[in-house]
Amino acid sequence: MLGVGRNTSERQINFLLVLVAAQTIIYEGSLVVLEAGYAKPGKEATGLVCLGRAEEYVNNFAGQNGDKLVRVKRGCFKFENDSDNPVTGAHVLQDCFIVDDETVSSSDESSARSVAGKVIAVESDGVWVDMWESPDLVLYELAGVGRTTETVKGNADTIAAHAAKRHVFNAVATASLAEINAGKVIIPGVIGKKIVPLNYSLRVIGPFAAGTNIKLQDSNDVPIVVCTALAAALTDGAKIGSQATVANVTDGAGFQGELTSGKSMNLVATGAFTGGTSIAISIDYALV
Repeated sequence: MLGVGRNTSERQINFLLVLVAAQTIIYEGSLVVLEAGYAKPGKEATGLVCLGRAEEYVNNFAGQNGDKLVRVKRGCFKFENDSDNPVTGAHVLQDCFIVDDETVSSSDESSARSVAGKVIAVESDGVWVDMWESPDLVLYELAGVGRTTETVKGNADTIAAHAAKRHVFNAVATASLAEINAGKVIIPGVIGKKIVPLNYSLRVIGPFAAGTNIKLQDSNDVPIVVCTALAAALTDGAKIGSQATVANVTDGAGFQGELTSGKSMNLVATGAFTGGTSIAISIDYALV
């Protein structure tokens, strides 16, 4: 009604999880585009939708379309400036164009290039590009700590069953060596609800030794295991994630399955570990 205040709903979209194309490798920090419904590195071509910046390395070179997902962040990012047709201050708030997965240009090369986004600023070491405009096809919307999934095309029926039209959350934590050996609670239990882990990412800080393995699992007396990482996988700087095959890491029945009702998800050690400093953890999950 005209002349009447309105409580208009708002939704933040900071991240996307997008299906990766076959025979494709996407590097962390690179410019990611959508082509024919799948994520690819930025390149010179028409008809591409610029998604944003890759938040992780994903190798789907041996896979088929959609075998893996890549996490992409929306926002304003600095990319390399094209040396042939550089972006200048005169192009601020105008479109710039994709040359490759790290370079933008002021020229569309006679309509041969797709739009990267709006130029926000130009500096000596790169161009700040605003990539906030939403693509026509949103595969997996994430919004900070509390996430809302509107349309999901996951890499398994389980994701669609548990995430479509549901709230999807993210838990971020850092577990010290002592906390891991004692059993660190990553996601607290909710009475009457089951945790459904959709994706996980772990980053190892310092080499872990002496113990047998670490597990993400629920706190039930007979736990449901999300993943198991043997000591050999826990090298300094190692990245362990559900979107890539990692040696000495296996998924359990709890990955993309339901954990025990009311129970928490913990990071626990089999055998006392030594030497390591901590493990940084990020988990996307639903509650059912």
